[in-house]
Amino acid sequence: MRKTNTKILLRQIQRNPSLAEKFHDLTKNEDLAVFTAKDLKKFPDSWIKIHFKTYPRFRAFKPQLSKKSNYLIEIINKRISTRTFTRKAISYETFCSLIINSAGINRFTDNIDDSRRAYPSAGARYPLELYALVMNVEGLQKGLYHYNVKENLLEMLIEEDVWPYVYKSFGGDMSLKNAAVIFIISGTLMRTSVKYQNRGYRYMCIESGHIAQNICLLATESNLGVYTLGGFIDDQLLDLLDLSVQNTEFPLYTIAVGQK
Repeated sequence: MRKTNTKILLRQIQRNPSLAEKFHDLTKNEDLAVFTAKDLKKFPDSWIKIHFKTYPRFRAFKPQLSKKSNYLIEIINKRISTRTFTRKAISYETFCSLIINSAGINRFTDNIDDSRRAYPSAGARYPLELYALVMNVEGLQKGLYHYNVKENLLEMLIEEDVWPYVYKSFGGDMSLKNAAVIFIISGTLMRTSVKYQNRGYRYMCIESGHIAQNICLLATESNLGVYTLGGFIDDQLLDLLDLSVQNTEFPLYTIAVGQK
């Protein structure tokens, strides 16, 4: 019954795009401006000034931090975004750790539908897919890979130098030239919207943040540089992932990782 309902809903979406899909389509980047450190001086104050909300008329209490050492808190505090990478490769072991421990199954049962992963997902629908643009990983050929979560496999989709694709997809951002890998998180809206309708789009975006933070903390723990990118040219990544024809899965978030 679930498969039949999904097929019917898919046909309806193809005939009449949902509000979520219309929103996604209207917010695509068709072009991208890449800023350098020199450009920061030219930014208007409204782009730089950070705003804080306070309630000055109400009682307030200062939170106290425990003096106990906590390794996870140390990693969280060490996490910073960096656009500066070296040309040094990261190890295959580290690369695999970033993938498996951020997006893989970590609780197995006899029934695959009852398995759970390293991040929360609304209704355990798991709409996300993880791809890797590998540019400098020891023992791994350059190319585009998809992470097969069910079988814990890396599937090679393209075997070649992917820098030309990176250059076009990120508006010629040269800071990515020395990254070791760029992860692409994509979402298949149908998996979540079949249960949550248009609100499923919110959940899908939230979940991409969960995976991205996992990658950030794992990279920090390995003393690697990490840089999250919400800015990319959508149609370039759609073409690269061969998703433009399907129009049922689309990129949401990207994360560059490399030696610093």
